[in-house]
Amino acid sequence: MQPNVGERDKLLRTILGIYAMLLGFLFIQGVIGIIVGALGLVSLVTGLVGWCGIYSLLGWSTLEPGPETADAVDDRAVEIEADNLAPDSNDSETQKSEVAGEDAQNLDPLKGDNEG
Repeated sequence: MQPNVGERDKLLRTILGIYAMLLGFLFIQGVIGIIVGALGLVSLVTGLVGWCGIYSLLGWSTLEPGPETADAVDDRAVEIEADNLAPDSNDSETQKSEVAGEDAQNLDPLKGDNEG
């Protein structure tokens, strides 16, 4: 569960949740009071946790991008770049054989340290 509720939304949900719970469970009698109290409890929990299931289903987020989310995006970008730059297993074998071929070409038996 990734947080999708911003700071203002958390504060509003927490305050309204407490208010609705008090109103529903203490002052309104019957089924309506239970419904209002339960909705207040849900609002309070989503405000405290910072995650809303309905927001997740709809793809919404009131979370403002901050330094922690920007760092997470940068880390993911670095991981993606590293994945794109990593050679495939078939390519690495080809590269190894090409390097070995270049090394073999650079080793000339006639050229040596004893020039004289």
